[in-house]
Amino acid sequence: MLPLPSLDELDALLFLAEAGAEVPEIDVHGERIDQALIEAERLVQSSFIKGERVLRLIHGKGEGRLRDALHRWLGTHRLVARYQEAAMGGATLVALVER
Repeated sequence: MLPLPSLDELDALLFLAEAGAEVPEIDVHGERIDQALIEAERLVQSSFIKGERVLRLIHGKGEGRLRDALHRWLGTHRLVARYQEAAMGGATLVALVER
């Protein structure tokens, strides 16, 4: 099992991403769910390998189907320590476990 960072550290990472810090991101809004999940997996894997701790998935607002699918998937991912929807909506911020 990979070590989980403290909640304070996760809060700080997600806060910085929310505030506009430059983090890896992909824009999958308009994609089919299956394709969006493939692209999100690539970003999670590559970010983890590079030692990134937080990333942004842009899914758009719409009806929420893509957001909901991404959230279900993130909730089961072994490299994801925590995730939350961005305050303005349309994106999800993801904190990764430590390497």
